[in-house]
Amino acid sequence: MDMNGDHTHHTHGPTESDPPASHGMAVVGNGTVFMSHLPMIHRPHNYQVILNVSLGSLDSAYLDDRKAHPEARLYTFAPEPFVLPDLFPGETGEPARRSFTGSLFRNHFEQPPAHPETPFEISSDVTVDVVDVIVHNRFTPDARQPEELTYILFGQGQERFLAHRITVPSNPRTVRSSTISWRSTSRAHRCRTASCATESRSP
Repeated sequence: MDMNGDHTHHTHGPTESDPPASHGMAVVGNGTVFMSHLPMIHRPHNYQVILNVSLGSLDSAYLDDRKAHPEARLYTFAPEPFVLPDLFPGETGEPARRSFTGSLFRNHFEQPPAHPETPFEISSDVTVDVVDVIVHNRFTPDARQPEELTYILFGQGQERFLAHRITVPSNPRTVRSSTISWRSTSRAHRCRTASCATESRSP
């Protein structure tokens, strides 16, 4: 596994235990599968999290659906309730859990105004195995907006993605739209300007 840049990025662990919740995820990748938590301002959803995952035997079902529906703007995952920080490495470097279950959808499972397409359930019995936690970052009320627009660069092989690094979400809609506005690029080194600083991670 080749890695560029820092190891898993994280700031400000939870000060108290978070309750179980259904943490919706955006799903990207035409080869390796990645998930990004769809955060909100309030606890326990106030985290930016990007995961490298495996869907087991359903990897092929997801990838085949992508090939069959190139017009689809978004794939999402609706998990059963679980404690999101349990996926993060603990003091020993090992997470409390390495998997979660739920349903995989083409389009947004909640069908919000920004994504009015009818959700199509690919499978309701999916086990997600977490291969790597690429980023985990909890939002804090006293965080300041960075002067530079910062992205998180991740991917594998020729496939790369840029995700907005969220530090100061102003409202739930802003957080959701910025999290799932992926930029796919095979030439990530084009991002060189001061206003396009990146954290990079290549499994």
